[in-house]
Amino acid sequence: MLEPDIRKELHIKAKEDQFYIRCVVRKDIWILDYFLSMILEPKYGSQRNWIEQWINGENHKTAFLAFWGNELVGFLCLKNNPDKNYLKISTMFILTKFRHRGRGSFFLEVAENLTRVYCKSELSVTVSEKDENTIGFFRSKDFKVIDKLKDKYQKGTTEVVLKKILK
Repeated sequence: MLEPDIRKELHIKAKEDQFYIRCVVRKDIWILDYFLSMILEPKYGSQRNWIEQWINGENHKTAFLAFWGNELVGFLCLKNNPDKNYLKISTMFILTKFRHRGRGSFFLEVAENLTRVYCKSELSVTVSEKDENTIGFFRSKDFKVIDKLKDKYQKGTTEVVLKKILK
């Protein structure tokens, strides 16, 4: 089966005119660099190799930025490994001032729709056990805990693997 290349033209508007998400492009490198250095690296260490994967779709990744007008709202990265029956939420982050406004739910809706586009039946995400709010968010969206992995991303940390079977 030929994998659809959604990176080329995907631009999704939400119900509000000013909120939209779009695929990452090369000119976004400064946004991605900020996102890595200020948000991800303090939690997970250096992730510099991710920027090229996000921009070029390497390693089966598709990355999105969300905006409210010209203001950055969040970031979503999905991984579509052709050998798996699920789509993985590799990274999903909403900036603090935009949380609790349905933005995470909208990201999740996009991820679920793309899971179907790729003819997959499940959506998966891995979250640090320390991040109880995020685990709670995914559990409230019908994700079930299927595994716990010790030292997967960071030594001394347990990661919780959650999965949702789509109907």
